[in-house]
Amino acid sequence: GKLLLARNFLLMHDPTCVAFDEALRSVWPHPVHDLGTHWDFSQEVHIQALLQHRAVVFIPEHPYKNVFNDFYAVGLPIFVPSIRFLARLWPQVQHIDSNDTYDGWFDRRIPKVHLE
Repeated sequence: GKLLLARNFLLMHDPTCVAFDEALRSVWPHPVHDLGTHWDFSQEVHIQALLQHRAVVFIPEHPYKNVFNDFYAVGLPIFVPSIRFLARLWPQVQHIDSNDTYDGWFDRRIPKVHLE
């Protein structure tokens, strides 16, 4: 059946993700659809569209994404790249408005605090 490829708009043109996308589409014998950048899982039409897929291939742009929980909640199998792949990818993801590494809601400028 159909696969859903879910990734953030920051990754749409990343060379690593483009190569991953092309490789996935070349080996998967059925259609691979992209999760659009504008969706709302509180709307039934979006849930129905999601459930038309056999599974989700999810490429997160940082370690924690709520959308993972949404995919899990509807019972779709979720495939995520290996930690090795993500460890190479994440440092390459950049903010739209700067060349800084994108940390999502993790901000590397916040000093580390150790609880004792």
